Amino acid sequence: MKIILPAAGVAIVSKKRKNFTLTELIVAIIVIFILASLGLPRYRKAVERVKNKGAKSSLGLISAAERTTYYEIGKYKACSNTDDCNDQLRLSLSDEDWDYSVATTSDNFTATAQRQGGVRKWTLTFDGTSETLACSGSTDYCE
Repeated sequence: MKIILPAAGVAIVSKKRKNFTLTELIVAIIVIFILASLGLPRYRKAVERVKNKGAKSSLGLISAAERTTYYEIGKYKACSNTDDCNDQLRLSLSDEDWDYSVATTSDNFTATAQRQGGVRKWTLTFDGTSETLACSGSTDYCE
């Protein structure tokens, strides 16, 4: 506590605060909560975009491996899950976010990436001359 003596002889007592009041803390917490609630959906969407790019990249690797296999042995190889695709196509795809599979016929193949824990699926279809990439299911994050 500090006592200030002005020229008129009246004593003014001032106290220096060292702590926040409960009201100030509650207001700060509310502001942080509002900012987090605005930013969290954008963060999730950005994370899903990155995961989509990973799936599309992996489908491109599967396509290249299938074409190489076709040139080597004259047919495409089917696989039912990520581990099977890694073995059949000599790849090292991660199965952390997506489940990969390939369905084949004599002259084409369809590779799929199914999102784990979700309903989104990327499908790459090769008809012997061109590729088509499509997203289905929960299209909120198909970008």
